[in-house]
Amino acid sequence: MHKAKYSFKRTDGIEGFFKAGGANTDALNALLLWIGGGNGNYVVLQDEEDGLITQLEFDESDEKAGPELDHECHQTGIERMFLQKG
Repeated sequence: MHKAKYSFKRTDGIEGFFKAGGANTDALNALLLWIGGGNGNYVVLQDEEDGLITQLEFDESDEKAGPELDHECHQTGIERMFLQKG
């Protein structure tokens, strides 16, 4: 299993401009949609209105996990950034 910490914040692009809710809520929605597709799991390490810091866990052989999470983030106006492995 691959484990890594990521931050999730509101994107500066047009996708995030029209979002009225908190970035943390939209990030959680993206993560819930992602795990709903059977892609992995997450633990929230820090939850603030402007974003989340999470530890993600997914199978290293799952080549769709990253692109699918990116898709869900894009749909909710969120961007994810790698922080550290483990």
